[in-house]
Amino acid sequence: MFSTIMIFTASFICGILISPYMSLTMLAIFMAILLVFYSIIALLTKKFTLTAVIAIIICFLGGVRIYLGSGNKLYYTFPEKYVTVSGTVESSATKSYGEYKYRYILRADTLEYLDKKYKINEKILLKSDQNMNFGKYVCARGFLSEISGPKNELEYDYSRYYKSLGIRNRLTAYELTQLGETKSYYPSFIIGKFKDNIKNKIFSVYSGDDAALLCAVLLGDKSEFSSEYKTKLLQTGVLHTLYSPYAHISLIFLIASLFAFKDRQRYETIAVIFCILYAVCNSTSPNMVKSAYLAMLIIFSRKIYGFSDKLQVLSVIVFIMTLLDPNLCFNSGFMMSVISTVVVFTSYKPVQQILAPVFKKARIRSLRIKQPITRCLA
Repeated sequence: MFSTIMIFTASFICGILISPYMSLTMLAIFMAILLVFYSIIALLTKKFTLTAVIAIIICFLGGVRIYLGSGNKLYYTFPEKYVTVSGTVESSATKSYGEYKYRYILRADTLEYLDKKYKINEKILLKSDQNMNFGKYVCARGFLSEISGPKNELEYDYSRYYKSLGIRNRLTAYELTQLGETKSYYPSFIIGKFKDNIKNKIFSVYSGDDAALLCAVLLGDKSEFSSEYKTKLLQTGVLHTLYSPYAHISLIFLIASLFAFKDRQRYETIAVIFCILYAVCNSTSPNMVKSAYLAMLIIFSRKIYGFSDKLQVLSVIVFIMTLLDPNLCFNSGFMMSVISTVVVFTSYKPVQQILAPVFKKARIRSLRIKQPITRCLA
């Protein structure tokens, strides 16, 4: 039922997820005990599979990978120091329910401490009372701190989530000055600027949760909801359906079919090009990148092998993405997206078989309705 690549991907993710609860030495000891235990079971049952041994080793490598990427050089150099950082605002302002009103993602390129300037290239979570637009080049002064982990075992680990976005530090800006505006020709920057302009237009026409709902549907920005309205969306399960990458990919294939003029080769080529553009323009969103690559690899698989095992394709994508950034395993949105995709792929055929008689009866009934009334009465 499960292919080798699926087992290896699951093992790698398990190694990443258990690593925060034990040291690297303890993880190595635990894996060694697991190998010995499996060897004993294999000798007794006379059933030995190399896949199981490799899966245990890959599980250990998953733990090693998360430890290799756990360093925070910037904070270790300037721990809790009052610094001046300059950089570009790379996100729209989102509401902060704490002491400060807004928070941003700042791409810092310069840090000043004790009259010395250092060149850096770090993403920093910036908190401030001032509302800055996307693309503004700013100078912020405040204490540099590391994003802390949960205070108890039941609290959500925001530090892991922000690490999956490439953010390890935060700065509470006691002084924030706009120095100018950054110009960049990177696709992600252009798209981000475009989204920010649309957001400003929406809030100039609408207000409150009406504007927030439009931002969520059109731009994927779900941070503008009031706490009461967001609670209702969470309770009803509506929040996660807003701005779905699956809807975007479906729209891409619909547009490709319109331009293909029933030419299969052209249809697949257009779809792949649009998926690449979609992944590049939304490179900051793991869910959108995953969905775009999934669609592309399914097309390539069908082209090369004549069929596509969707679960294997998904496993390859998830393995590569978590290998490049193991903190994605702590991004709840990404993991829920992966799990929901697995559920859809595994339950599609059984559900189709269960509902087939229902649809068949409905089709027969609709055909009878279309018959001339005199024939129906006969």
